[in-house]
Amino acid sequence: MRFGYSCDFGEIAPSIFRTLSAQKRTKLFLALYNSATECALKIPLKQAKCGNIMRAFEFKIEALLRPNGYKKAQGIKFIDLASTAVINAYKQRQKAQNLAQKKQSAINLSHVISNLAVAPALPVARLITLCHAQGNFEIWLGAQEVFTNYVFEKISAKQQDKDVTLENGVIYIKENNEVQLAVLPSFSQIDCEDKTSADAQIKSALKLLRKEPQASVYVVAPRSPRFNKKIQIRHCEQGVGEIKLVPYTIVPNLLKGE
Repeated sequence: MRFGYSCDFGEIAPSIFRTLSAQKRTKLFLALYNSATECALKIPLKQAKCGNIMRAFEFKIEALLRPNGYKKAQGIKFIDLASTAVINAYKQRQKAQNLAQKKQSAINLSHVISNLAVAPALPVARLITLCHAQGNFEIWLGAQEVFTNYVFEKISAKQQDKDVTLENGVIYIKENNEVQLAVLPSFSQIDCEDKTSADAQIKSALKLLRKEPQASVYVVAPRSPRFNKKIQIRHCEQGVGEIKLVPYTIVPNLLKGE
């Protein structure tokens, strides 16, 4: 499942977020993107006010191209030809006036990026390279993978006194070498009013519980207007472990008023 922006189709939003405003979808995307990228390329969530994903990234690039934006690269002690080539090609693309010029400039930018001998050192050039590899703007995330890592990082930060591991897409929380809780992230649409919407996730949880009967299993999926409370699942598996469906907040207070 992809989440992001395609140069051919525009915004690609998972069905779970399609009823949200463009600004809220952008904020969710930025939160997941920031969790998976280096510090210098993170984009403040407040830039969601730009209106959509592409505009938020373009605003960040333009900010880094300003004189004070270059302070991010004060530690560079060599001539960075790769960054210069990428920035010049990007600026040429931005200055294009008509459709033909824009198309040719996009081709030139794509050619420059694809033929780099070394990675650019300047953050702004790295960001341009990341989201303009095709010449025109395009960026997307593998939603399931990024969501899994996002949840893992959050749990690890809160459970520093325990052993937290990520194995085959499952987050295990262990104490004294025994699994206490298995967290199964699922970037999917669960509906509190539709008992069948989580069938696949519940089957996976039951399978996991058979392997770790002493543990509890929590299926966590993105919080949405239709999935905003924990759901206890009754089961007949041996052991003491419980199964719960848990709505997971990516951006606090985002869904208020929905």
